[in-house]
Amino acid sequence: YASSEIVMEDQASITNCTNLNTTVDTEGIDNYRVGGLSAEKTTVTIRQNAKITGCKGIIGGIGCKTGVLDTEGTSSVSIAGEVSGNTGVVGGVCGLRSVQLTLENTAVIKNNTATIAGGGIALLSYAGEVAPASELTLNGASIIGNKAPLGGGVFVAGKADIPEAPVFYSSAYAEKASISSVTITGGTITGNTAGNPD
Repeated sequence: YASSEIVMEDQASITNCTNLNTTVDTEGIDNYRVGGLSAEKTTVTIRQNAKITGCKGIIGGIGCKTGVLDTEGTSSVSIAGEVSGNTGVVGGVCGLRSVQLTLENTAVIKNNTATIAGGGIALLSYAGEVAPASELTLNGASIIGNKAPLGGGVFVAGKADIPEAPVFYSSAYAEKASISSVTITGGTITGNTAGNPD
């Protein structure tokens, strides 16, 4: 199927949206819900001064992945704006499968709250045995004040680390996962809390 492109320009915003359907199909069909921006096999660009804030969902802010049957393609997300105050099983940004996530120097991921893992960012590589692994590049972002029981600021999961919960699916998915990669060239990760967000 064809890929697409989403661009949030300077001053654009997605604010106070809610999508709380919690149904999860453990047989292999994705059924997660994103409060802010959801994208599949897509190039997403969030420009400086664009914001996704105050959203609630299984994934609070941004959720991105490739398709279930796509073994070669990737989705890419470049963030130079702000993702803040979002709440979900994952709070801020989640890359599920074959996602190239880049946070630019002006990106701010702050004050997001997750009930399971990845207050600010969660990166996973489902189907990593047959599809490209997910990648995270931090070029100078600020990841601050986020909260989650696992990975207050950033949660990067290997097979043994994937919880059985919405977004993270079941142990059957974990068995097919591979390890995502992280490259940090600059930025600030501070003031995040791992532990009960309450």
